[in-house]
Amino acid sequence: MSVQLLILEGLDGTGKTTTASKLIQMSTAELPIHYIYFPKLETEQMTYDYFYELSYGFKYLKGVVIMDRSILSTYAYGFEIADRLRLFELVLDYDPIIIFFNKIYDKDKLPPDHERVKDRYKRALDLIIGWYKVPVLITDAKTFVNSVNSLDKLQRLLKEKRIPY
Repeated sequence: MSVQLLILEGLDGTGKTTTASKLIQMSTAELPIHYIYFPKLETEQMTYDYFYELSYGFKYLKGVVIMDRSILSTYAYGFEIADRLRLFELVLDYDPIIIFFNKIYDKDKLPPDHERVKDRYKRALDLIIGWYKVPVLITDAKTFVNSVNSLDKLQRLLKEKRIPY
């Protein structure tokens, strides 16, 4: 068994971490589920180095890796060089699926420039789709959790690259 990557993206307050915690509860010995939070680091270079190190470490894991944010967030929240999104290539071997949560549940977590961040997310997703043909599923956290509410449905999501209904 190799690792498969499920990346949760979206503005602050969209339910990424809450969703990840619910998915982790489905972990079994046959299908271990690992959680990785991708933090906002102080410098652009630190962020890219961290992403590189994380992607290298995935090869030692088995099962599913749920990544709470990724290099896309780095771009969306303000680092300027769109071409650095090409670092996403580092995770292509892990059959990534991006889940983008589009509904805000906690408006207090929104950054003041959330409309700009949302536009940059759209651009980042468009670039990643165009460059790598990675599946991107756009939904809200509650719909996702209600649809992927069992290990069987999580496995279907990973296989079919669509939200099971």
